[in-house]
Amino acid sequence: MLRHILLAVDGSAASRRAAQHVRALLADPECQVTLLVAIEPPSVLPIAPFDGFLTTAQSPSPEEVATAQEMIASIRSEFGEARVHTRVAFGPAADTICKVADELPADLIVVGARGMNPAERLLLGSVSDRVVHHANQPVTVVR
Repeated sequence: MLRHILLAVDGSAASRRAAQHVRALLADPECQVTLLVAIEPPSVLPIAPFDGFLTTAQSPSPEEVATAQEMIASIRSEFGEARVHTRVAFGPAADTICKVADELPADLIVVGARGMNPAERLLLGSVSDRVVHHANQPVTVVR
């Protein structure tokens, strides 16, 4: 029996399909859902042999955080239940999802798959692949 589901969303069509899947799972009135948006911080790369560094992106702006909060509120409104909680966390997406799932504790993690081709997965990595391989809970990947 599922008591707590962690639904990681990013606003993509795949995460919207994952939200639909979770709504279908909510037959038990005791089951809770936490909607999570993970905002990735910029990566810092050292420049050798110099004493400097490069960042791969800027830090999340207040506007980006507000956009994430609006997106998660929009998805939450589709549930229409008081047993749905929201959370915005900062960190690498897959690591953050696994960490939050452990903290809750969640019985199931649900994520959407963006449908990357093999080259994109190799170069960029897949959040859903990393979650499947590193989570301590069962993971459902919705395509």
